[in-house]
Amino acid sequence: MSMTVAEAYNGARLTKGANPSGEIRYFVFGVDSTTSGFSEASIIAEVATEAPSNFDGIPRTDISVEQVADEVWQATVTYGKRGGATRQAVAGQSFSWSFNTTGQTQTVQMALTQTATSLITGANPPENIGNQIAVDQDGVPQGVDIVAPKLEFSETHTIAASFVETTTGGIGSWVRGLSAATGKVNSDDFRGFSPGEVLFLGASGSRQGDDYEITFQFACSPNIAALPLKTYDASGQIEAGSGAGVTIAKGGHEYVWFLFQKSEDANTKLVTPISSSVFVATVYESTTFASVIPVPAA
Repeated sequence: MSMTVAEAYNGARLTKGANPSGEIRYFVFGVDSTTSGFSEASIIAEVATEAPSNFDGIPRTDISVEQVADEVWQATVTYGKRGGATRQAVAGQSFSWSFNTTGQTQTVQMALTQTATSLITGANPPENIGNQIAVDQDGVPQGVDIVAPKLEFSETHTIAASFVETTTGGIGSWVRGLSAATGKVNSDDFRGFSPGEVLFLGASGSRQGDDYEITFQFACSPNIAALPLKTYDASGQIEAGSGAGVTIAKGGHEYVWFLFQKSEDANTKLVTPISSSVFVATVYESTTFASVIPVPAA
């Protein structure tokens, strides 16, 4: 006897709103559990051929079955906004922004510009110091702490618990994806920022009834297309003229550091370090945030 799937009387339920969902119940007749190779999966597969893939525009998510009589099983087909591109369009039931532009302390070893005046009669300041700040007796630039621009912002979304949790109440794959994206920068445009300018600091949330309130934290730093730096000639003196100096490109969250070597000033005979090389270090991996960060609700 082959299985027959029939929708239960008054077996449909539909919820519309910010988190639409639905449910349709079916009865499956003619289920012979003594047949070789029988499994609940075969019943689910049979129900899947009968149950629509969408219920009033809401995609099908799960099918569960249970036996209610001899050769009779009941199936429950649920519908909701879970996973993939659908999630991105509707994940945020409610949404809010917050931001902070309070500056951060940053130590810099190179000035934008600086002037020098000799305090020794008849002598000139060393010419190989350049823009290095606070060079000590050992020839190491100590730098100075300054207030640097910093932009941090957060987004708070209300997201259905059915999306955050597994069907058994565990942590879902989406949350694991959030954890994997933490400490990475955007590989494509994100919230009006260019690739490499946004660092995902992580997310935190808690369940409030049927929903989770989740806050996503970000730090922003602008990309620099042309950072000007001075260059030195073979004798360790700062080069002058139209061809002197170089520019480097730096990603917003890349780290710039200098390699110093000792140089003797031709006039004062003072040995000081000069920045012989500059390095731009990529310290954060990049990823697309589109797969894990919800689209702000309209």
